[in-house]
Amino acid sequence: MNGSELLDRLRKGEGQFRGRVAALALVAFLAACSSQNTPLPPMMPGSSASGMPGMPHDTLPRTDISPSIPPDAQRVEVVGTEFAFSPSDPRIQADSPTAITFKNDGTTAHDWTVHQADGTEIAHAHAEAGETATVVMRFEPGTYDVWCTIAGHKEAGMVGTLTAA
Repeated sequence: MNGSELLDRLRKGEGQFRGRVAALALVAFLAACSSQNTPLPPMMPGSSASGMPGMPHDTLPRTDISPSIPPDAQRVEVVGTEFAFSPSDPRIQADSPTAITFKNDGTTAHDWTVHQADGTEIAHAHAEAGETATVVMRFEPGTYDVWCTIAGHKEAGMVGTLTAA
């Protein structure tokens, strides 16, 4: 059926056909409404749906959300370039809300990713060149390894530590 035949059938008001077109239009409208990708605010470990302390919050996509930063959060800025972090070894207060803003002053994408001793990723902030990303978490006391997970960047020296005491 071509476009003019479709219009003729609609104008004539063929009942079943008109109902089907209306139902199809409603389905298409609802599908379009539900496909909007609205990011959820990030969660801090301990308040996650799993209730598991130490679990990372959601930061995907890494650069297009602004996490809700508690007013009492300590704030840390880490700057990334080719191929280093500054500071490379920030110190924070443990068990306290912490907002870490990763600013990419480099010319390519970088990230600042915190890992537990076993290599498990617990925080990740990704930023394209010239952009920033913020991660909000509570860190248990300890020293955590930090590195850029972009291929070859860790090996090029983009590493550090995060100490929560």
